Amino acid sequence: MLLFPFFSELLHEELRIYNISFGAPLLIGIDFLVQVAIIMHSSGRCWSQELLFATPNVISPVEPLLLSGKPVKSTSIKLAASAHLVELVMAGITVWSVRGTEGIEAYFKTRPDNIPLIHLWAAATVVYYPLL
Repeated sequence: MLLFPFFSELLHEELRIYNISFGAPLLIGIDFLVQVAIIMHSSGRCWSQELLFATPNVISPVEPLLLSGKPVKSTSIKLAASAHLVELVMAGITVWSVRGTEGIEAYFKTRPDNIPLIHLWAAATVVYYPLL
């Protein structure tokens, strides 16, 4: 969940139009389209009610975590978690390639209040994947 605001914050200057930053909505939109694609793949249908699960799956794979076994309404936990992991890696690479190590360090020096949040987010991410 913290990926969206950190992505937007770290690329605030680079991803904006008329002083409006669009980093978080861009990443959420891409994630939504990925979730729609994997639900379509899992259900075997192009358009159905299962696509409604794409919205909550953007934040966390809701149904796969609630129901064990094969997906009933959305997608498998492996596909959802893989999509989120790829998204995390790609967002990290994007931020690092645009801002560089010095730019990321400069951000956290000017915003030290975000350091505990990044530690919490990193710890939650590290714990999340082995539990799947």
